[in-house]
Amino acid sequence: MTNARVEVYPNPNLGNFEVLFVGEQAEIVEFEVFDYQGKRMLQSTTSTNQAKQVLLSENVSGLYFLRGKSNHASYVARIAVVEH
Repeated sequence: MTNARVEVYPNPNLGNFEVLFVGEQAEIVEFEVFDYQGKRMLQSTTSTNQAKQVLLSENVSGLYFLRGKSNHASYVARIAVVEH
């Protein structure tokens, strides 16, 4: 059993947030952010247990979905972007 999880903060946000993939071991995580229609807004990589700053270039308010995957875990999260 794995203790893998993803943290997004702040959430809700203005399109600028940090994502942290927590895992039992250090490894690379490939992740994507999609809007509510399934359009990919961002694709990136990071390491587990290391916060990554994310800026959505089209920070339209709404609900977004984050999906990440490493060799040993899968991650999902909802992200709420609000207007200024």
